[in-house]
Amino acid sequence: MTLVAGGPIGRCCTISTGILWEDGAIEQVVVDEGIRLTLVGIGTAFALLLLLTLVVALMGVVVRRIARAGERSSGGVGKADPELRDRALAAVVGVGIMRARPSASAAGDNARSDLV
Repeated sequence: MTLVAGGPIGRCCTISTGILWEDGAIEQVVVDEGIRLTLVGIGTAFALLLLLTLVVALMGVVVRRIARAGERSSGGVGKADPELRDRALAAVVGVGIMRARPSASAAGDNARSDLV
C-alpha cells in the first residue's frame, strides 16, 4: 500500500517500503525496529502490571489464612469487648492531654494544682 500526499510546494511523501521526506528516507528497518520495540515495551508493562495484580491478590489470600489460623489458635481471646475498647480509648486520650500540657517544672507551678 502506498500513500501519496501533495505538499504546498508540490512535493509528495510516500509511505510504502520507506517514508520519503525532502532530506531522505526513513528506512523500513528503522520503522520495523521502532514498532517492535514499542510492542515489547507495551507487552512488558502489561505483563508487570498483571504480575503485580496477582501478587497483591495472593498476599490478600495469605493474610486472610494467617488471620483465620490465629483466631482459631487463640480461641477468640483477641476479640475486644466494647467496654474495654472505650476504657482504652479514654486512657489514650488522657495520656495525650497530659503530654500536650507544658511541664510543671518549666512553668514553676505544682503539676497537680490545676487538676483539682
